[in-house]
Amino acid sequence: MNKKRVISFLLALLMVSTMMPMLVASATNSQDVVAGGETAVESTTESSGTLSELSYYEYLEAHKDAKTDVKDVEIDVLNYVGTDGVVTENIKDDNGKAYDAVKLVVGGNIEWKVNITEPGLYNISTIFMPIVDKPINAEVRIYIDGVTPFTEATAVTFGRVWKDSYGENTKFNEYGHKVDASGNELSPDSVEVSRWTDYVLHDNDYMTDADFLFYLSEGEHTISFKSQREAVAFASLKLTQQKSVITYEEYLALHSDAEVYKGEPIRFEAENSYEHSERNLSMWTSYSSASTSPSHYSQIRLSNIGGETWNKVGKWISWEVEVEEDGLYAISYKYMQNYVRGFKVYRTLMLDGEVPYAEMKTVSFDPNTDWKNYTVGNKDGEAYYLYLTAGKKHVITLTATLGPLVDSLQALQNCINELNNDYLQIIAVTGTTPDTLRDYDLDREIPTLIDSFKAVNKDLKKIGKDLSNFNSGLSGGM
Repeated sequence: MNKKRVISFLLALLMVSTMMPMLVASATNSQDVVAGGETAVESTTESSGTLSELSYYEYLEAHKDAKTDVKDVEIDVLNYVGTDGVVTENIKDDNGKAYDAVKLVVGGNIEWKVNITEPGLYNISTIFMPIVDKPINAEVRIYIDGVTPFTEATAVTFGRVWKDSYGENTKFNEYGHKVDASGNELSPDSVEVSRWTDYVLHDNDYMTDADFLFYLSEGEHTISFKSQREAVAFASLKLTQQKSVITYEEYLALHSDAEVYKGEPIRFEAENSYEHSERNLSMWTSYSSASTSPSHYSQIRLSNIGGETWNKVGKWISWEVEVEEDGLYAISYKYMQNYVRGFKVYRTLMLDGEVPYAEMKTVSFDPNTDWKNYTVGNKDGEAYYLYLTAGKKHVITLTATLGPLVDSLQALQNCINELNNDYLQIIAVTGTTPDTLRDYDLDREIPTLIDSFKAVNKDLKKIGKDLSNFNSGLSGGM
């Protein structure tokens, strides 16, 4: 790595990607880091009076002129009204942090009143913790003044946290893994971590992958949560201004007195994760290459994490890292992405729970067929740096994201919607089993049809061009 000053997160990141049906974001698999059935309580389809038919993009377009530089509004989470299936209690997590909180049981409903003096678009932030039960995420439907404002708010997920564990009184080898009598490394169990989590209501669907913004006019409003799957507790609720992220240039200016780390690369085994978002996002063995670490000619070694199980937007893995001196560190990964040939996949990199600067929101990983070292940086190959302080355990997190594909996928969905509308107009004329010997004169019966086809054709060509630009220079792309 030509002696780059890196916290060598040599992460054998085996990137996995799924498609939207054909392109949705990807997943990652790691090797080294340097520096039950789900049962819904109810159908998400309700009467038209309680559900807006707008998509989130259409909702934002309808409120595009609303101000976003609003002041935060604190809501007393314990001062609720109109409830069903709500319990108030003091709840402590595994770290000993306790809050007086409201627990929303499955099928329960809770409502708060809030007075808005500044009309605009607000994020809804909360501190939450799923109640330990089934190994599936909690799901809540959001109502504003009794109406779900857009379709994506019908099922907002509140995720669980997992970690690998071998249990107590376990002897480990030099890599921190348990071995059997023959020296083969054994897979750990995934155990749930009960932990209070700061969270902004977010769409982890493939179409937006964004923090939700809700429009609230001046006056009194109600905000309601209805549990649709698994119990969840809430310790706080706040309406907040959309958070802006500084640029890399601004980030460096904030740490202008810090020096770039000049020592030897600091290596961490990426399979030894700190926490992860899914029960099955755990370490595993790769037999494809001897270049992974750890490796052995005859014994089983757990050397990777991610892969096919890291295949949905919002899935994340985190690692704890510690350095001995303050400074600016580059981050490198050892990864492989051979699941979606010809397409890049994307991750959001967070440091201690925050995106440090805008450039880390979409870190791209090129496809490859063998393990590759990659230092996170700009298109010219210059490394991006993170400021780390000595003596503190920092947490670095990678989350699967759509990256720049979001707009193209939304445009594609709009094309699908338009073609569906055209289809309905066509069968209104022809029926579902048209006569092959009859000319229905569709261009006259549906005057807008040809123009619609032309517009969709134009949009599809632009989408194809954009996707090609995202993946320029990659074999097998569009």
